[in-house]
Parts: sequence; structure tokens; C-alpha cells
Amino acid sequence: MLKILVLLYQIHKAMKVLESPLIGARAITARERGARLFQVKQVLAQHRDTLISKLMNDIPYYIAFKYKAYATAAEVQEIKSKLGELQKRDLDLVNYSQIVELISHRDKVRIGNEPFFREIDNLLLGKSE
Repeated sequence: MLKILVLLYQIHKAMKVLESPLIGARAITARERGARLFQVKQVLAQHRDTLISKLMNDIPYYIAFKYKAYATAAEVQEIKSKLGELQKRDLDLVNYSQIVELISHRDKVRIGNEPFFREIDNLLLGKSE
């Protein structure tokens, strides 16, 4: 019984949690650094995909709010195309290094939307990081 409790404690201690307002809490259970980064990348990609899917339904509002501009129907279609391409693209952890750094030092990290919107805005403005 004591061995089981020790094992459960070790598993819990090794586990990290990423909390997303869009996809909920996701456990990062891998102990090896490469596997842990892979799990973090999967969670971040899922969060980004969900955010982009929601944004695609509100592109005119987002453009008006963020840039104080109005997009034509053709521009909205072009933006949707760019966002669709971003969803298909592999997530680059360099763009999310702050989150990766936090998860390496904390057991629980709440994912904010700011780094995702920065990546989206850079794509829409034609900037590269």
C-alpha cells in the first residue's frame, strides 16, 4: 500500500497542467523533456486551432476592433485563407517560449491568448518573427 502511495505521489509530482480558457485543463504527464515538449506543443496547437476557428466566424469584428478598419468581403476571404493555412502549419514553440518556460518551472500554467494573437497578427500584417 505504501509503495502505491509513493508511486501516485511521484506521478502527481511529475505531472504538469496547462489550463486553457478554450479547451480546458490538459495534463502533461511525460517525464522525459522531449516527450513533455511534444505534449505541450500538442496542447498549444489545440488551443491555437480552437482560437482560429472561433476567430474565423468573427473576422470583420476582429479587424474593426484590432485595427480600427473594415474588411471587404474579398479581404475577409483572404484572411480566412491565411488563418486556415496557419491552422495547418506546425506550431513553432519559439513563438510560445514564455509558456514553455513557465511550464518548466511550475506545476500549473494558465494559457493566455496574447501569444496566439501575436502570431495571428504577424501573419495578417505579413511580418515574420
